[in-house]
Amino acid sequence: MEYISDMQAGKDFSTLFVAGRMSIKTQFDSNKGQYVIVKMEDDTDTESEASSLKKRSLDEMKVFLDMTQFFKEGKSDVISSDAEQGIVMTVDSQGYLYATYPGGMVIVDQEGDLIANVSIDVDVKIDGIETSQADIVPKAIVIGNDGYLYIATKTMLLRWRVKSKALNHPTNLIVPKRKSS
Repeated sequence: MEYISDMQAGKDFSTLFVAGRMSIKTQFDSNKGQYVIVKMEDDTDTESEASSLKKRSLDEMKVFLDMTQFFKEGKSDVISSDAEQGIVMTVDSQGYLYATYPGGMVIVDQEGDLIANVSIDVDVKIDGIETSQADIVPKAIVIGNDGYLYIATKTMLLRWRVKSKALNHPTNLIVPKRKSS
């Protein structure tokens, strides 16, 4: 992989989704980039008590979702430098993966089948300049516990009411008690 833009644990925490740009060689020997998500699953060894993701090259992993078409639709082959942010992702409590691209996001199931392709159409002016769909390059995405899906861009925070629930990540963080004065 040329670079990694995001990593996200799957619903059962034994899966890791890794998004980024992968370089591939064509028959004409020029490098073309693909925006992809690979899915790494835990290979549990029955003889070992601890299970972990085994060391593998991301280039050897099977592509879970190729999003290159979304990065190039209606745009030139070279996208603005902001697009180098690449794909950002989140997973809901049902295991659906939400992955962004400039101007939109896709929702896919656990097998990689496309459930929805959502365009982000926002009519706003920033510093007197109209913002188009192509200008909306997501930098972060999360499903909040308040029932909203949040997408952060360079200049905006967008939110939509969703029926999906946030994936609750267990933690061993212990918050210290406040000292009474």
